[in-house]
Amino acid sequence: MKQKLKQLAATLKAEFQVYKRVLAHPKTPLAAKALLWLALAYLVMPFDLIPDFIPVIGQLDELIIIPGLVYLALRLIPSWVVEECRAQLKKETCMTDFQKLIDGYRRFHDNYFVTDEQQLFAELSQGQKPSTLVIACSDSRVDPAIVLDCKPGDLFVVRNVANLVPPYEQGGGYHGVSAALEFGVSALEVQHIIVLGHRQCGGIKALFEGIPEGMDGEFIKPWVGMAKRAADRVNAEHGHETADDKLCACEMAAIVVSLENLQTFPFIRTRIEQGLIKLHGWYFDIINGEMKAYNADQLKFETLV
Repeated sequence: MKQKLKQLAATLKAEFQVYKRVLAHPKTPLAAKALLWLALAYLVMPFDLIPDFIPVIGQLDELIIIPGLVYLALRLIPSWVVEECRAQLKKETCMTDFQKLIDGYRRFHDNYFVTDEQQLFAELSQGQKPSTLVIACSDSRVDPAIVLDCKPGDLFVVRNVANLVPPYEQGGGYHGVSAALEFGVSALEVQHIIVLGHRQCGGIKALFEGIPEGMDGEFIKPWVGMAKRAADRVNAEHGHETADDKLCACEMAAIVVSLENLQTFPFIRTRIEQGLIKLHGWYFDIINGEMKAYNADQLKFETLV
């Protein structure tokens, strides 16, 4: 019960901006506005309405007052009013987020084409020569250039769901990852390939736990399926661990699978044998910021620095 109340309170806090708009809506009844004002006031400046000496209930002050006031208010407000306010907020948020991209480009242009840094792109306009190819996840939280603090021209980056590398194969089809590997290795002659995985990877979760409800998975399911042997290894070796620990183990095991698949490409395997290229498996923990690197000799991931 207490956990459900906590979740409800968290949801109400997340809806704070929606209820602010509901307050200003001309079709919101005055009684509902009064209840919402009380809920918002309590959210900003909590005060004791239930004495703490009342067993249990007194400790659930915030968890009871805010949901209760909002519940009563919503019973008085036409549902279309709330949905209209929610849709308006979503529209405004999308516009704000998109404007951030335009503003970001302006800063980028000023930093690299107006200031002394313009020399960098003067050099890059003559061609690229990155030393490292990174295979990273499409996840918006794990941009390799940001995580590794790199400038334009430092990395040749391939991003896809779950940072996976398929095994080498010939024939028809669209081989996006394979084409990028071929260009990076054969044309750019990179000396390092990093498979950069991360914690809380949605693609690996889909592999390990199944496609989320409501998603067809027409493309995701077969894509992440190429790392099935990673899930099989984890189930065989980590069956006694918690669900979260097994998921983390699967994320790291999938990196190892991609490292194995990289070695099936003839042009990569040849360069490995010649000592011209090295493969690396890195795992970034987005919760604590730790980076781990795969030790092929010890068959385990170790803290990088």
